[in-house]
Order: sequence, then C-alpha cells, then structure tokens
Amino acid sequence: MSFTRIASGAVLVAAVTASAALSAVPANAATTAGTGAISASASSAAAAPFISVTSSESFVPDTRPTISGVSTPAADVYITIPGFPLRNERVRSDAAGNWSYQLTRATSGNFGGNTATVVTAAGAYAQAGFSFFSQYPESTDDSAAFRPIVVDATQKVATGVYEVSGKATPGALIVLRARGLSQGVTVADSAGSWRARVGADGVGPWVQTIAYQQHANGTSSVAFQLTR
Repeated sequence: MSFTRIASGAVLVAAVTASAALSAVPANAATTAGTGAISASASSAAAAPFISVTSSESFVPDTRPTISGVSTPAADVYITIPGFPLRNERVRSDAAGNWSYQLTRATSGNFGGNTATVVTAAGAYAQAGFSFFSQYPESTDDSAAFRPIVVDATQKVATGVYEVSGKATPGALIVLRARGLSQGVTVADSAGSWRARVGADGVGPWVQTIAYQQHANGTSSVAFQLTR
C-alpha cells in the first residue's frame, strides 16, 4: 500500500466541507457518520461509511508500530496522531476494507487523542478515536538468583529471519537490540532459557547487536553477531 502525505488536512477538509466538524471519540466506540457535501437523496441511497481501529493498543518500545483497521472499502483513510506528530496522513483501504499505516520512525511512550477518518468518494465520512502505548512484557520470578545473560547460538531460519537463543536469569525480560531499535523481545523461562526471532535485512553485519536482560535482582548485557 502506498502512502501520500497531504498538506495539513486540505484534502480532508474539502471532502467533508468546511462546516463539517470532526471530533475524536473513545477507542473502540461506535463511529460517527456524516454526509458532508452530498445530497440527502444520495446519502439515503448509499450505505453509511464506517471505520474501526483493530490494531493492538500496546507495542514494543523503540519500534515502528503499525496502526490498522477496517473501514468502508476502497476509500481514503486519514490518520492523525498529535503526539507523534502526524496530521491527516492518507492511506487507502483495500477492496475488503482493510487499511494500515506504519509509523515512519521508531518511538516509545503513550499516544492518546488520535483519530482515523474515512472519507468516501461522495464526501461522506466516519471517524473513530484510538490510543496506543509502548510496553515491554512483565518479567517474572523475582526471587530467582541472578545470572549474567549469555547468547548460546544464532541460526538463520528464513530469508532475513534469525533465531537467537541463550541463558539468563529465570523470568528476566530479554531485549535484543540493533541499530538502536528493539529487534526482538521475550521472557526467560523458569530454567533461564530464552529464544527470540529477529529480522535482519541486507548482507552486512548489524552494528552494536546486543542482548539485554532486566530482572528484579539485576541487569546485564552481552554483544553478539548473527551467523549469516
């Protein structure tokens, strides 16, 4: 799917008319449909537009989360995330009504007051509000004795996909990082074993590829290289 930036909502405002007020609604709430500039007879003849946001409310910190949902098929969808900041970024729903947008850079934090607005070719619109936030999985087994993290093996399992495994403190949160981003996240099991899959594009080595562990009884990290 291709994404087209527009100038501060100019196209959106023109589609729903200057007098049409679009207000945010709580996440997962019913959408609000409007008729904008279309006539009453055209409005009654066509199905009312609809939109919902179906992507998870949480995402892994330091990644590029994807906002996705379902709306009126083959229509323009405008995404606004004030805290990113992002205003009226346009995507297109497919023939089944599915749409998605991936943020252009890695981020962390809590994002509220966001809206997704669908606008049909006839000028009718509907809007849904949503929020999302970054969150790591919870570590477990706080009483476990601390053990430094180690990487035992890396293995290519598919084109551009690698599995990394090792040992750490039982219940510790494990984060694999490269290029300043969270590439893989998991939690060590009761024996301290862990494994996670990461994606590695290109043929050159990743710079500063590191496995971190975080636990109530301590933290540690170790550098490693992927076997290509």
